Amino acid sequence: IQAISQNKPAVSSDDSPQDAEHNNVDSVAGPTRMPILIRVGEFVEACSKNPLLTLKDYIGNHTWLGNYMLDFPTRSTQKERDNDMKQLQTALHEYIKEGYALIVLDGLDEIPESETRTRIVRLVEEFAREHVQTPEHVSVFDDKFVGGELDIPSQTGGNQLIITSRIAGYKAKPLNGHFSHYTILPMEMDDIKKFINHWFQTVHKKLIEALRLNITYEMMETVCQTQTQLLKTALEKPNNKGLRQMASNPCLMNFICLIAFRTRVAELPAERICL
Repeated sequence: IQAISQNKPAVSSDDSPQDAEHNNVDSVAGPTRMPILIRVGEFVEACSKNPLLTLKDYIGNHTWLGNYMLDFPTRSTQKERDNDMKQLQTALHEYIKEGYALIVLDGLDEIPESETRTRIVRLVEEFAREHVQTPEHVSVFDDKFVGGELDIPSQTGGNQLIITSRIAGYKAKPLNGHFSHYTILPMEMDDIKKFINHWFQTVHKKLIEALRLNITYEMMETVCQTQTQLLKTALEKPNNKGLRQMASNPCLMNFICLIAFRTRVAELPAERICL
C-alpha cells in the first residue's frame, strides 16, 4: 500500500490542487494525485465512537497504525494541534473536491461483524458515488460503466479509489457497482529473490542508521549476501515446496524474511499456520 502511494509524484503541503495539474504526468499512474492512506480497521473504530461519521469527514482526522498524518511539536498546545488538524482536513478535502486525490482503503475484509461490515461498505459506496467520478461525472454506479472502463485514470483526471481485501473476506460482503477487480499474481522465484535482496538490504541499512553503528557498506553487503543466500538455498530445496508456495505471497514473504533474519534458516516454517 505504501509503495502505491510512494510511487505518486511528490506534492507539497503548500501546493494547491491546481498546482498538481502542472506536475509531471506518469504514463501509468496518470496525473499527480495526493495520496490518502486509510486502514479500514481504524475507520471502523472511529465510526464506533461517532455513529454519524462519514468517510469524507474521517479524512484529515484519519490515522495509520494509530498515528496521525501530522507530527506535532512537543510543546504545542491542544488548541494549536486542533488548528493544524483542521487545516490538514481542509487541504485534503480541497484535493478531493478538485479531483486530485488517491484514496487507498486497506483491509476491507478485516471487519468480523456482519452488521458493521455492511455499514462500512455502504459508507465507502456513498463516498465513491459522490467523490470518485470521471471528468464526465460518471461513477461506477452509473449504467455507462457497463461493458467496460471509461475515462481510465492514467489518461484523465479525477480522484482514484483503491480498496484492498483478501479474496475470501471480500466475497462475504462485496462492493456494489461496476468496480474493477484485480488479483495480485503469485511471485515467481526471480521475484522472490529480488524481494529477499531488497528486504535484507533495507533492514540492515535502517538498523545501522538507527543504532549508529560504525559499519562500512562492504561489511553490510557481506552479511546481507550470507543471509540472503542461505534463505534462497532453503527455498530452492525440493523438500521445501510448502515454504516456496508461501513465499509466492508478498505478505507471507515478509514474515519469512523476518523469521530468517531473527533465527536459523533450519527453523523456517513449512506451513502457513506456523507463521
